[in-house]
Amino acid sequence: SRSQQARVNIELWDCSGDQKYENCWPAIMKDLNGIIVCFDPTSKAKANDVRIWCEYFSLNANLVSDGQGVIFAHGNLTAQHKPLSV
Repeated sequence: SRSQQARVNIELWDCSGDQKYENCWPAIMKDLNGIIVCFDPTSKAKANDVRIWCEYFSLNANLVSDGQGVIFAHGNLTAQHKPLSV
């Protein structure tokens, strides 16, 4: 197989996950081709937020392909913390 190279432009938005930025989501979705979500896996509230973000962006930005989103769980898991599923 022959490898191909492509030049792409990437724009990253950090909207902190706070619901107060929900009014900005339509602007963030303009010309959106994919989404990266990072969250603290030890926070049950954040796991719920991830569900909300992923559902909202996949439905409203028409992200339907498996390769259009990535979720990163970033946090300090200790023996007392169990990873949360989203």
